[in-house]
Parts: sequence; structure tokens; C-alpha cells
Amino acid sequence: MSHVDRIDIEWTALICCRVSDRSQLRGGGLDSQQHRCVRHAEINGYSVEKVFLESKSGGLAITERPAIRDLLAHIDAN
Repeated sequence: MSHVDRIDIEWTALICCRVSDRSQLRGGGLDSQQHRCVRHAEINGYSVEKVFLESKSGGLAITERPAIRDLLAHIDAN
């Protein structure tokens, strides 16, 4: 039986937070969402590489959302 060494991997996370309507911008909805997502990542052993924030609301297709476009461009560049 052979022994396989454990490989330690540093896990990183990209977070994209968005609001679905303008009312969520009042009262810190976007900030609260970001805080919860970052906390969830850290609790689960991820280091947060970058957070993308989307404050526009409305019926945009996912590929038309600026934060999603930025996230996808970041993935392509890295």
C-alpha cells in the first residue's frame, strides 16, 4: 500500500452581491449581503480574492449585469 502525501490547497472565492430592487439599497442591504458572504467564505476556509457589487436593479439578463461582466472578465484574466 502506497502513501499519498496530502496536498494543501488555498481556496479562494469570488463574491458577487446584487440587489433585486432599489428598496434593498436602503438600510444597508448590499453591505449586509457582502458581509454575510465574506463571513460565510471565511468560516468555510476560503480567502476572498475579490467582491463584485451590483447596485442596479431591473430586468437585465445576467450577461448584461455590470458586476457579472466584471466577474467573468476577472476569471478570464486570471
